Amino acid sequence: MKKKSVALSTLPKAASTTASPVRKTVTKATPIKARTSPFKGTAKAAPASGAQLLKGKKNATYLAGLKVRSEVLGKAYVEQRIAEADVFTADLQHFVNEHAWGAVWTRPGLSRKIRSLLVLAMTTAMNRPHELEIHVRGALNNGVTMDEMKELFLQAAVYAGAPAALDGFRVAKKVLKEQGKL
Repeated sequence: MKKKSVALSTLPKAASTTASPVRKTVTKATPIKARTSPFKGTAKAAPASGAQLLKGKKNATYLAGLKVRSEVLGKAYVEQRIAEADVFTADLQHFVNEHAWGAVWTRPGLSRKIRSLLVLAMTTAMNRPHELEIHVRGALNNGVTMDEMKELFLQAAVYAGAPAALDGFRVAKKVLKEQGKL
């Protein structure tokens, strides 16, 4: 039996429940104007330090965030992150200092200890061991105890899964040993 090819337009019209033939329509996207970086142009210049890249970009919220970040995570750690900033990461350092630390961590609604516990829970649940390690140190600086961390990680096991809790315990144990608390 020989197959015959039939154009769709020659077929009888079906009941109204049948979908109409699909048309391919290609539209040209209008480009979105890219956000300009406050550090634009620095890539062609000689390599600048993170402090130089962030110079002149510091408002009151940024400065408040820098202060809190240094108090929680340690001045040496924060200075190192800023010094390591380059044309690729300077915007991120500015964002973190101004928005995370300046606009959120400085709010009066929660204590630093509670904020630290929340960050530990969220970084555990999101499986972010690098950030978790940094924030375990910060949590200890904010008065979170080893027993409170233990309870937090056990709670995380229920809601984020045992693997997340196991990693949380492992990361916290490393920091606790480094600080002579375990």
